Amino acid sequence: MNRPLRDEFAGWIAEREWDVALLQEAPPLWFHELARSARANGRRVLTSRNLIPPLQRFLANLNPDLIASWEGGSNQLLVRDPGRVLEHRTMTLATTPERRKMTWARVRLASGQTVCVVNLHASAGLPEQASIEFSVRASGEVLMVEVADTGQGFDHSGAPRPRIMAGIAEPSGWGLFLVDRLSDRGGAVQMDGETRVWFELRPGARALAG
Repeated sequence: MNRPLRDEFAGWIAEREWDVALLQEAPPLWFHELARSARANGRRVLTSRNLIPPLQRFLANLNPDLIASWEGGSNQLLVRDPGRVLEHRTMTLATTPERRKMTWARVRLASGQTVCVVNLHASAGLPEQASIEFSVRASGEVLMVEVADTGQGFDHSGAPRPRIMAGIAEPSGWGLFLVDRLSDRGGAVQMDGETRVWFELRPGARALAG
């Protein structure tokens, strides 16, 4: 089946029930059709393998099996109408071996509620460090988030700050730095080859710094 599958995927995602959809390494050309089919709007951020977009799009339509993932990648955020993206920011986490972006957005849902969402595709070229456990617990007073992974860990005894790691072009360690700046309370613990970071957000928490 050497043909584009955009229409099939657009139909599949349009039939599902969701308020916010986060797609990783999706073909950039698909964004507008996915949004149209799902009656949604959103944002798209280019990630890896976007070298000559017009040529890549042409080859992807002509021979998808040949170009495969070299059509280019993007992280996509879709919000079902009449919901809207109120604020959107991005951060480059790595440029080699592939570009990785973190996308943060403040979103108003169709229900009128406002939420914050993050789309993060990490561990480029490090599959052994890609196992991540994520949990969220919420009450009327507090939102608690906990993230655990099996990476090489870090020194969390001092003030959180980005750091240089061997083999990675740009500073790493933004996660704990952002937790310290944005949360009301948080911490980290390492045991049995696993690192767990947790934080709490409460009503009236500090606003995201500009």
